[in-house]
This record gives sequence, structure tokens and C-alpha cells, in this order.
Amino acid sequence: ISLNENIRGAVIVETTNNELLEMHNLALERIINFTLLFFIITWIALWWVSGRLTRRVIRLRNQTEALASSDGSIALNRQPIEITGNDELTDLAKSFSELIELVANYHDYLEKLAGRLSHELKTPLAIVSSSLENMGHEDDTPSREAYRKRALSGVERLQRILTAMSEASNLEQALDPADLQPVDLCSLLSSLVENYQAAYQPIPFELKLSDANAATVACPDLLSQMFDKLITNAVEFRSEGAISIMVKRMVGNNWQIWLENQGPLLPETMQENLFSPMVSIREQRERQGAHLGLGLYVAQLIVAFHHGTIRLQNRPSEDGVRVVVE
Repeated sequence: ISLNENIRGAVIVETTNNELLEMHNLALERIINFTLLFFIITWIALWWVSGRLTRRVIRLRNQTEALASSDGSIALNRQPIEITGNDELTDLAKSFSELIELVANYHDYLEKLAGRLSHELKTPLAIVSSSLENMGHEDDTPSREAYRKRALSGVERLQRILTAMSEASNLEQALDPADLQPVDLCSLLSSLVENYQAAYQPIPFELKLSDANAATVACPDLLSQMFDKLITNAVEFRSEGAISIMVKRMVGNNWQIWLENQGPLLPETMQENLFSPMVSIREQRERQGAHLGLGLYVAQLIVAFHHGTIRLQNRPSEDGVRVVVE
């Protein structure tokens, strides 16, 4: 305290630091409380997420195991794999479903393969066996020659069956992008139709071209093989009239080819399955050739190699079948 610029005294005020420590402790307590609350909420969230993920994984495991029976077959008619959500586990479930469907279809194909091969091989084997047995009991030369020819005919049928099977199995290995080259579909089809007209006389063929040239990039040998398969089916199922082939320009550089023939209609339930191997709707009758249902399967492989599509449908007039290749 100053008076006339002279210090006359002093006032000292003292206080404790308890309030400061209390504020410090309160702030520290809040930090600890918030930290604990954060860890508790995080632990609860992680527990919920991990529990939900675990339940979904267990459900995926159970549904996957339920699709397989005790004998190893896969039953797609059971409840399919269903995992709700929009995350990686849902994508994994979809991948499992697609993989299981492929395996089931392949398993079904293998199961039916033995029966179909047995059906196809039974007749030529019986011909060869009976002919050789009869040859052993015949002394007459003309009769032995007739049985010999029958046996050779059965052997030829067996060889055609093996050729048809190896053709389908080796085709994928033969597909080489290096074989792609510029091709004029109009010129190629004109040449093929002339050959078909000479080979399948007196069946008439009609070729309709929307453009003078139909340039594309393809493998001409594979395209010719595909058309051979389609024409063979058309000839075998034709009842009357001409076999019609039409080339139409689509959007851009895409071309669509229609192949039509008059004859029996396709069953509605089998129009998609006809492209599967070992599937055929031919009547069960004695025939010279061996039909394993591989023709359309080979044609689909060739079309897929060219990044195209192929489908079968009944004609709008309901008097025949149309094959559409794009």
C-alpha cells in the first residue's frame, strides 16, 4: 500500500490449490469416463458384428453341407443358399451357389453319361457279337461274308461314337485366337450352301443375304464346322420344304444368321437344355449314325469362342424350328 509514493504496508492474500486440483481431477475423470464408455461401446459393437458374422458363416456352412447327400450327390432341389446382406460374405455365398450349381450339373452329366453310352453302345456291340457268333456256325461263304459285313458295320458305328466324343472333348483345346482372320460371311455361306445342295440332294436350300458383303473377324474352319452341325440337324428333322439360311446386319458390326427348317417343334421345356452335352430329342429308333447329342454342344462352343450367342426357337408359324446365331 503506497501513500505519497511511499510504501506504507502490504496485504497478502493466501488460498489453497484444492480447487485447481479438483478441476484437474474432474477433467481427468471425464477423460477416463469417456475413454471407458468408448471402449465399452466399441466392445459391444465388435461383439455384435462378430456374433452376427459368426452366425452367418455357420448358416452358410450348414446350408452348404445340406446340399450334399450321404452318397456324395448334390441336390439342387433342396433349399438354396441364402445369405442376406450386401457385403463380401454375400458375394461369397453367391460364388458358392454358382460353384455348387456347376458341380451339380457336371455330377448329373456324369451320372447320365454311363446310361447314355450304354444305350448307344448296346446296339453296335450286339451286332458285332451276334455276327461273329453266327460266323462261327456258318460254313457257307456267302453267309459268312454277310455276317462279316454286319460285324464291320457295328465296328464302324462304335468308331463314330468314339469320334463324336473325342470331337467335343478336343474342340476347346483346338480353339486358338491366332486362327482369327477377316471373313466374309456371305461368301462363306454361299460356298457352303453349294456343298450342302450337292451333298443332300434333292433337299432344296435357300440363302438370303441382306448385304452383298458381311465382313467379320472369325475362324472360317470353325464356322464351317458349326454350320455343318446345324445343317445336319436341320436335314434330319426336316419334314418338307426348303432349308432357309438368312444373314441380317445388326447394330454395329454384328451379324445375325437364321437357319430355318419345317418339321417337328421343339419341346418348350428343353429349348435351353439342347445345348448341353449328351442331350437329344431324336426318336429312339434304329439308325445308321450315332447321335450322342454333341452337335449343338459343339456349335455352342464355337459360337462362344467368337463371343456370340446361339439360341433355338420355334418359328412363329409353328411349322418348324429356327436357329439364331449372332
